[in-house]
Amino acid sequence: MRIRFGVVIGCMLWVTSSHAKDGKIALPPYGPASPRAVNDPLPVDPGAPNDRRKNRYISFKPNNITGETTTLEVTLTGSLPHPGLEGSSWWVQPPLPPGNPLLPDGECVALLGPQTTAADIDWVAAGCRVLHVTGCPIEPTSDYDVRAVAGAEVSNPLDVSTILKPGSKFWGDCVGTFTGPAGDPPNAWTPPNGVLNKDDIIAVIKTWQGGPGGAPNAAHLSVADLAPGNVNRVVNYNDALQTIWAFHGTMYPYGPADLDGACSDDPGVDGQDAYWEPVDLRGLGIARAPLYI
Repeated sequence: MRIRFGVVIGCMLWVTSSHAKDGKIALPPYGPASPRAVNDPLPVDPGAPNDRRKNRYISFKPNNITGETTTLEVTLTGSLPHPGLEGSSWWVQPPLPPGNPLLPDGECVALLGPQTTAADIDWVAAGCRVLHVTGCPIEPTSDYDVRAVAGAEVSNPLDVSTILKPGSKFWGDCVGTFTGPAGDPPNAWTPPNGVLNKDDIIAVIKTWQGGPGGAPNAAHLSVADLAPGNVNRVVNYNDALQTIWAFHGTMYPYGPADLDGACSDDPGVDGQDAYWEPVDLRGLGIARAPLYI
């Protein structure tokens, strides 16, 4: 069972220093008074392919008023990997250029960073009907509040969470099962099911192999992109590697995030050299074995 952390504090102390205060990351105050209006961010549509928890992304609809710009703030409200950072906030940066083959039209990816470089844009006009936010601060088994800010106006928070702890493992639960041609929907991965097994590894490997139009059982970018700590928006052997080691019981290896939203201790691709050895995937039902990584 997942234990949720803490309560939302109604009054927060904001300081102009860029340094941490009492172990928490403190950010500058909101902007000057303004007559601008702001909508609440919304969850993705129920039943949509992105209506699920992920390891390294949170997904939501910015839902800004047409023609109005907003800045999006993400606050960590609960964390198993780094509980000392609870209460820290970062800001959504400008969306990354479109064209990723694992990302459908109308969806954008954006990183977290400091307020000084936050995006104040019309998200809908930018083509971001659904926004996938990632970066070092987005970790498995964690909870976040997302707020839209327009001048002095602040929206109600949207509560978004990453995956639950998968049993005795620590992270890496990406999917449930593959529905197949006769499934509903057909040829799709169901949401994470609280178990880390061969299906999670296969989903990441198949996404690495092809993506849409390639491997028939590829997953969405936000589902299969796990590594490194400063996420690279690419699914490759490092993502597969981390899923395999998570299956073997290794703990989440990245973080904690620093003031700029980057991993202060990011092992990156080579961070688990001590674990590099032949991995026999035949026992997981994967034909390619042994896989040397």
